[in-house]
Amino acid sequence: MLFDCPHCKAKCQFDQVQNDRQCEADGLYQSPWVCQNCKGFIITKRPHNSSWNGTQILPLIKIKAKIKIDKLPEAIRNDYVESLEDYSNGCYISCVIMCRRAIQQSCLDKGAKKKTLYDQVEELDIDDNLKKLAHKLRFWGNNGAHPDILLDEKIEEKDAKLAIDFTEKFLQYTYIIPKELEEIESQTNSGKPN
Repeated sequence: MLFDCPHCKAKCQFDQVQNDRQCEADGLYQSPWVCQNCKGFIITKRPHNSSWNGTQILPLIKIKAKIKIDKLPEAIRNDYVESLEDYSNGCYISCVIMCRRAIQQSCLDKGAKKKTLYDQVEELDIDDNLKKLAHKLRFWGNNGAHPDILLDEKIEEKDAKLAIDFTEKFLQYTYIIPKELEEIESQTNSGKPN
């Protein structure tokens, strides 16, 4: 059987270790598999023994930070990392809420004084494109935090992934690039070679 491996991140063949067993707790059919590429184990869970529709693979594929998190203030880093953990565990609503929280932490860190996140973003002395990015994250986070806004809509994996991508871009331009430029300038001014 062909699956995306959460261990080696490759799409590869898996060998079934044991036949499906139906779980008495949730009624799902589960079976263990081993990756032919890395020998990592997964468990498949599916609603019907005769169909692969709706199959879930555990462990879920983990995503890692694409930015240099050591250059972020601790509170912002913690919120961003938690958003990644939420996404990796399939908790997409809490993922977008934590992305929003990272943006609000950034506003406060940069000296915003107003009460609402909208006003805090507007207060920042940042590029208009970054403001648009921050407002988009604010909007998604509000949708996740307030069920009365979403009504029958759901926050899905693609929404959470987009929120993470936008958060990374915002943090990259707000913290990481300025920090790296500062480090380069201090090396240049101290006479150290590049």
